[in-house]
Amino acid sequence: SRKIQGRIMDLNLLVSSYAERDEDGELTPEGISLVQSTARNTRLLQIMFWATFENSLACLHSDQALRRLADEGLLTPKELAQLIQPNAVGPNGRANQVLTWIMSRTARAELNGHVMSRTGGFERTFTDKCCTLRASYASMYDERDGKMPLAYVHVVQILIDSLLILTPIAVYPTTGIVCVPLAGVMTFFYHGLQELSKSFLDPFGNRGSQAQNMQVDVFIAETNNGVLDLADYTQMPFDWRDLTIQGEWGEFNQPSSRAGAVSDDQGSGL
Repeated sequence: SRKIQGRIMDLNLLVSSYAERDEDGELTPEGISLVQSTARNTRLLQIMFWATFENSLACLHSDQALRRLADEGLLTPKELAQLIQPNAVGPNGRANQVLTWIMSRTARAELNGHVMSRTGGFERTFTDKCCTLRASYASMYDERDGKMPLAYVHVVQILIDSLLILTPIAVYPTTGIVCVPLAGVMTFFYHGLQELSKSFLDPFGNRGSQAQNMQVDVFIAETNNGVLDLADYTQMPFDWRDLTIQGEWGEFNQPSSRAGAVSDDQGSGL
């Protein structure tokens, strides 16, 4: 889940940094459109993924929920129509569909000259990050479906229960009455370890585990905040017309007085 967050932030960072800007360092209308569309689609992508992966969020794939997302500004009318049309892809393919929107829009923007990259480096990096993002959320399906059989969990449950029941009887000849509080201590710790192991087996609570489950809404909120912050970086704090050795950066490129003194000493033979 953290890998997914990281790759989404990478995509928005790249677009916010390379989107077209004017001579004053402000985003052009085309650059603003690219940044905002990427932010909106990446937020939608994570919602579509988690709604497929997390049972409690499955309702977000309903037509009513998608219309509500459109009302909140996460879907344009055309995007909404494409998701709910009769021959649209199912819920399992919506995250990939949104990812293709992001990649296609960015590729078109670069083709039209609205991305500040002339060597193809942005396109290669952005495509690599998109493919890494897809691999990150696709691997989570494999991890979820490749869990150990549930019968193994039941066997472990029976073994632990048997151990806790028989241990006081087994240790009574050597510990005496102390076996009574000892049984309570063992039950407390073994029960906690077993509940923790169940949370590893079912970290999102899809199979009924309620111990130490991951909070998907926290992941979504954190990503939304980060994406919206990056989308707000519309102006650079310097004048792009003056980025020369004699311009705004000139003062940082001038040798310090100490460096000049050292050079004079070396020139005098010291």
